[in-house]
Amino acid sequence: MNTPTSQPSEFPGTYYLTQDSRSLLRKLYCSMQKLDSVNGSIGKSIDAIADEYWTKVVATMRTIFPEVTAFPEETIESSLRSLVEQELRNKPERKILCLDRYLLRNETFPVSRLEITRMEDKSKQRRQASPPLLEQLQRLRSELGDAEVIVVDDGTYSGGTMRYALETLKTVNINVRKCIVFLGNPNLTEVEDIPILCIEQLKNMIDWVDGRDFTLFAGRMQKISRTGHVATAKPYTPPFSDGSGASLNDRPEVLSIGNTLLQAEWTMLDDFEKLLNTRVRIRDVLKAHFPLPLCTDMPRFALSANMNAVNEAARNLLRARSLPMPKEAVIDMDGTLYRLDGPQNGFAGSSLQRSIEMYALQYIQRQEFCDIDQAQKLLAKAKTDTVGPSRFFADRYGVTRGDYFTATWGKVDVETIIKKETSPKETLRSLQEKNVRCKLLTAAPNIWAEKVLDYLDVRPYFEQVTAAEKFTTKAEVYKQMLENCKDPQSILAVGDQYETDICPAAKLGMRTFQVTRENPLSYLQFLNI
Repeated sequence: MNTPTSQPSEFPGTYYLTQDSRSLLRKLYCSMQKLDSVNGSIGKSIDAIADEYWTKVVATMRTIFPEVTAFPEETIESSLRSLVEQELRNKPERKILCLDRYLLRNETFPVSRLEITRMEDKSKQRRQASPPLLEQLQRLRSELGDAEVIVVDDGTYSGGTMRYALETLKTVNINVRKCIVFLGNPNLTEVEDIPILCIEQLKNMIDWVDGRDFTLFAGRMQKISRTGHVATAKPYTPPFSDGSGASLNDRPEVLSIGNTLLQAEWTMLDDFEKLLNTRVRIRDVLKAHFPLPLCTDMPRFALSANMNAVNEAARNLLRARSLPMPKEAVIDMDGTLYRLDGPQNGFAGSSLQRSIEMYALQYIQRQEFCDIDQAQKLLAKAKTDTVGPSRFFADRYGVTRGDYFTATWGKVDVETIIKKETSPKETLRSLQEKNVRCKLLTAAPNIWAEKVLDYLDVRPYFEQVTAAEKFTTKAEVYKQMLENCKDPQSILAVGDQYETDICPAAKLGMRTFQVTRENPLSYLQFLNI
């Protein structure tokens, strides 16, 4: 990204965007799958996901700036390749050195690389996870020798990075003869007496931004660790920055722009995770050599945290700064109003699940007059029911689901499950004082919901309780709510489970708040959500 002198508030001129979301996702995929490259149908699927995100970014910028020129990766790559090949046909003895980490990756001609990056203070450093600069220069001297060299980059405006690269290469006698860039300043025809050939000119530029700099994977570089393996960056949109890196800071709609771009990235990562069939976690980002997004107002996340949880926390922070309070809050119970002791605060493997299964086995033995082994086999079969064991046994024994719940959930001692050291009362009272109507939506049965609400002393804060007897999935309840309320943003879904509480609501356009150790329920009382 390069920014010329400040522009008037009406922003006359052209806003330039260059795509690199395909390369970003491909690099992440290869790192997570331990591959050198990705092609075929998987590659096409990754590119389709990246292109959908890119389309949303371009569309968003076009609602703000009157003139937006956007260059897809394929155009940038093919244009540079064609020009480089032409140069090599004329002088095949020349060698190519690229300054961009993504460009010219799968070429028939060899490509050397100088891996440097510009920091927020405008200093230049080696890129994250690249060798120290001296090692890079020694390697380049060995690879390039005394050959004439063409330096290739995606673009240059002020020439600062190019000048630093050329000065650095000169220290080891690299013989640079020409620079080729895709985007170039028409008034900058040479740097350090080396001619610059540009394919597209940056005419009357407002700004030029790489698409990845809007994501959680890039932005203004802040720090690189001494080993070079860990780096931090501030994406160009709120809440990570004021938007000045992308000329958005003077726009009154800057907060909503940040939310729109984060939502687009959330969808991109969600689709990418479905393709991978696994979550993208912070540790995956580090292993793929991307910087960590830096925001001092956000909670710290563990390396095992999902990147879309970071995205969600960022959007929650934006809502705290920009959006009016929701009219309704639909709040989960187990794992949200109190913590479960299962892995990742989940029901599976928790004391609650073990207690329920113990009483379920006793119930089966009474009904079937069978031993424990037979009861366990029957319970395992009941768990395969799409609604759950309650429907399976209701059909089998001619009882209601409520009868089954009474015989199982109804016997669990609430005091052995819930620790009262963190009460949700203050948070719920705060929402009530802000005229937010709270509704409980739980996959647990009504008999357990009543026990929990009474034990936590929070029943008066909920105007409605919807328990397991009344629905099969939370998604169907969310859809029913939207039939009576046409504005999804007026409803806030609160829960601890991404798949069942958060994802269905987000896909319907509802506001969401995922409860985690780093993002506890108590945060709601301090936010304007």
